[in-house]
Amino acid sequence: MKTKYFFIIFFPISFLLFAQTDKKFELTEIQFIGNDAFSSSFLKSLVVSKESPSWLSQSLNKISSIGGKAIYFDSLLIPSDLNSLKGFYQSKGYFKVRINSHHDLDTSKNEAVLSYTIQESQPAYFKSFVVKGLEWIDAPFLTTLADYMRADTTTVYEDAIVDDKKNFILNYLRDHGYMLVKSDRPKVVIDTMKNFVDVELKFNTGLRYKIGEIFTTRTGKGSDLVGDDLLKEIVALTPGNWYSNY
Repeated sequence: MKTKYFFIIFFPISFLLFAQTDKKFELTEIQFIGNDAFSSSFLKSLVVSKESPSWLSQSLNKISSIGGKAIYFDSLLIPSDLNSLKGFYQSKGYFKVRINSHHDLDTSKNEAVLSYTIQESQPAYFKSFVVKGLEWIDAPFLTTLADYMRADTTTVYEDAIVDDKKNFILNYLRDHGYMLVKSDRPKVVIDTMKNFVDVELKFNTGLRYKIGEIFTTRTGKGSDLVGDDLLKEIVALTPGNWYSNY
């Protein structure tokens, strides 16, 4: 989900890009330090840099399709790793996270260890969840959606929660006749001093649609034995009524 972040206070993250050397160093380990909220094994799956397979895996790869080839340290991948890690932490509400990289090169063994030190800080919590553009929908629909739109101030902010709420509202309205409803990109305002997040979603519902003509299609053996009137009676749809998926 593409989310607009508006910071009240900015905390820049800096990193040092190391120049590549001509000599190859096998990347034997990727370390994460200070990551209390998320496991190292999970964070490894987010970064572009990958650890080299074990010597046994490499040996098997030389004589078969099993195993894998050696993977070498590439400092040019560090910016991508940092962006991936920072983006993930922000999507989970850790907007003040700071991440630095460091690598150790063992020239005697031609091996490298890549380390990421993470200062997670405290996550931000939902403060408010404002939805605009639904003022003209039917009152029962608005009542139903109001409960779902309410912000839980005991919950840590996550992009996924905002996305779920947005999609629920879109699907609910489409299922009740607002076939062309659209939403803007979520607006997220972050107070990094108080660790609160205000979220705003804006919708354009468009017109609510009614059922027009009903057409039937019959296929398969015995389809000619079932009349249109019976099928229309079974589906219980009446032209002129508001469209509903329920």
